[in-house]
Amino acid sequence: MTYRSDFASRHIGPNQYQIQTMLLELGYKDLDSFIKAVVPENIHIKGEIEKVLPVGITEVAAIEEIAQIAKKNTVVKSFIGNGICIIGDKILNFKSGDIFLLGKELPHLFKNDESYLNKNIKVRTLVLHFLEDFWGKDFLNLPDLLKIKTLLKKAERGLIIKGKTKSAVGALMQKMLHASGSDKILLLLQTLNLIEKSKERSVILPIGFVPLVNEHVEDRINDVYSYTIKNFYKKIDTKEIASIACLSKHSFCRYFKIKTGKTYTNFLHEIRIKHACKLLTESNLSTSQISNECGFVNFANFFRYFKQHTGKTPAEFKKINSESLITDN
Repeated sequence: MTYRSDFASRHIGPNQYQIQTMLLELGYKDLDSFIKAVVPENIHIKGEIEKVLPVGITEVAAIEEIAQIAKKNTVVKSFIGNGICIIGDKILNFKSGDIFLLGKELPHLFKNDESYLNKNIKVRTLVLHFLEDFWGKDFLNLPDLLKIKTLLKKAERGLIIKGKTKSAVGALMQKMLHASGSDKILLLLQTLNLIEKSKERSVILPIGFVPLVNEHVEDRINDVYSYTIKNFYKKIDTKEIASIACLSKHSFCRYFKIKTGKTYTNFLHEIRIKHACKLLTESNLSTSQISNECGFVNFANFFRYFKQHTGKTPAEFKKINSESLITDN
């Protein structure tokens, strides 16, 4: 994908002089001495993507899954390829070009559509990751950076970046992929500054969302989410999913409701309906075929749950979204 960079160049954030002044206030003579002091080279971060440094950007191929509790990491994800994701307790579809800013300790799982995994279609994901306090505890408390600190706090509820800002952030991430040392730090500041100044972003989760903080609980929920998003088109009974969580059926049902605020059955239906919405919009499959593709045992159940979750019948949803696509074009 080619990103336009003209918008980014007009919103590049703090310049070299401003950053130098900030660093002097913190007691560092220049950016290189700052990096050496606060970015040890041997730090390893738990996870498949976040491996080497407290600041990094990684390019990965088609994702069967990226499942992570972000711990102290804040991540920016940019996609080429469509799929489905779970962020906190929200289930979303994502498409090529989408960019997410996800704060520390925010659970998230992404999976490309099966068409990307089963066919040799070129897809990739750029993942920018950094420890929020890698530059020291006082850096974001500087007056010129307090707005970025506020942005990172909002990112703990997840942000979707839109419009021209999305293209501009993508351009900066492309540059960062090939940058090193102080250049990478400057590009990170520019990226965050650009997102902070933009109104082209929306919050994913409501105020009051509380992420899981117990590591054992996180791993168990991740296993359940991961298994479900891989197998939602099949029949999944309670005994089967309870075994993934290493719990009895009764204990699992109670556990899942307490931790997520919804029953597992409702969660499974949400994923299936979200996928059905994508197929209704993007494919020529009949409603009956979509029902089967999404794992519903009969059309009546599909129809009932679809209307329950979307407020519309499948036919109404398809008509509205088809008209929207025509208008957009």
